[in-house]
Amino acid sequence: MKIKKKMTDILLTVLILLASFGISILFQKYDVWEQITTLFAFSVFLISLFTDGYVYGVTSAVLSVFIINYTFTYPYFNMDFSAPESMKAAIDEYLKANGQPLPKSPSDYFKSAYLS
Repeated sequence: MKIKKKMTDILLTVLILLASFGISILFQKYDVWEQITTLFAFSVFLISLFTDGYVYGVTSAVLSVFIINYTFTYPYFNMDFSAPESMKAAIDEYLKANGQPLPKSPSDYFKSAYLS
């Protein structure tokens, strides 16, 4: 029974990420770029809500960052984490998957991570 639940969670994770990717391609076609990141954040939320454990949410958050960075940010179809916005997006997606409140600034994130 445990294996069946794990397979269901994996399938659900993959389907939600694929649906988000497909909708993002449509957004890109119709020049609605600003909603792509929001869509993937919502997909991470859904995955975290409907699966058991942290593994699926954290994995989907990391995959979402790579998908967005590789496919929808300049330079297209190339990995580039040199921009500060990319690292902030990575931290935001990770925190969303863990259900943590988002910090207002990077210094707040490090304070909460090291002082708690």
